[in-house]
Amino acid sequence: MNGEQYTGQQLINQCNILSQRIVALELENQVVKANNSELTKSVQQLKELNASKDRFFSIIAHDLKNPLNSLLGFTELMYTNLNEFDNNKITTFSRIIYDAAREVQNLLDNLLEWSRIQRGVIKIIPEKLNIKEFIDDCIDNCENQLTAKQIQIENKITENLWVYADPNMIQLILRNLMSNAIKFNHINGFIQLKSQSKENFIEISFIDSGIGIKKENFKDLFIFTVDNLVGNSSKEKGTGLGLVLCKEFVELNGGKITVESETGNGSSFTFSLPRVNN
Repeated sequence: MNGEQYTGQQLINQCNILSQRIVALELENQVVKANNSELTKSVQQLKELNASKDRFFSIIAHDLKNPLNSLLGFTELMYTNLNEFDNNKITTFSRIIYDAAREVQNLLDNLLEWSRIQRGVIKIIPEKLNIKEFIDDCIDNCENQLTAKQIQIENKITENLWVYADPNMIQLILRNLMSNAIKFNHINGFIQLKSQSKENFIEISFIDSGIGIKKENFKDLFIFTVDNLVGNSSKEKGTGLGLVLCKEFVELNGGKITVESETGNGSSFTFSLPRVNN
């Protein structure tokens, strides 16, 4: 009898040990699953980072190649044949060189701002700004590009529109939107700039007569990792980095950016900024 009771106790003990092991194995299994989940997330993050890296180098390779080729080609022509060129040709070549250098500068500015965002060191210092003055300066700075493609521009921005925003960010937003409106426009096209005052915001619209954008591509316009290169009538292409920065900077300043477009019928980009009531 005592032997049977002892054997029963042993069985109970063994069952308890097995139960404890089962619980321990379940806990280990949960840890393994959690680790696998974290590993899966890490792998996905690495893939996204790798895609961003590839995209980053694609931007450098693509967007720097064309303007640098222009710089090298036309400076070589002027250096080797300067005595054979008249003033008109020198002026033409100089404008091409200037535009190419400006394009490189704009790209480098965009890359610098993008890197600052990725490193989390971007700072916003908002001020009271007259947006009309910034837009007028932007148009003046793009005069050569507008003339080269014979694009007519209609500036319907209302005078004395005051916003509260970071001036450096506003300059980058305007420069990139204007650059796209020119780049993806047709020869002899037009660009219209409009403003609308709302209770708490000012809306600025860039409307062009260019090639337009497919609606299914709208979701990719402001995403850096998506390969959304588009061509235009002049065989130019864009990386989309400028629009990514526009969205980042508009939102950092408390506004929103939207797009309306139809293939072949131009595009309209509208962004808002907090209004300052005088």
